Amino acid sequence: MYLKIQDQCEVNLLDVLGYADDLLVICTSLSQLRRVITAIKPWCLENNLLLNPKKSGIVEFVPRLGMNKYYLSTGTTFEGIPAVEE
Repeated sequence: MYLKIQDQCEVNLLDVLGYADDLLVICTSLSQLRRVITAIKPWCLENNLLLNPKKSGIVEFVPRLGMNKYYLSTGTTFEGIPAVEE
């Protein structure tokens, strides 16, 4: 899975953290986030895993100084995954 995310989604392996059945991927854009989610969903199906939106979330981090523009509103979903505060 890690190499698939690295190769197909152009994510540095240092930005992919996994433990047991948890996965965290640091993305730098919405288009990259979309590619990652699109890659993870079929991989889960192929490996008899369930990507549960109720146990998943997208947390958006913005700089403290300067433009604090959020692209996702808390409570909305992106590719079926909810945007959350924490």
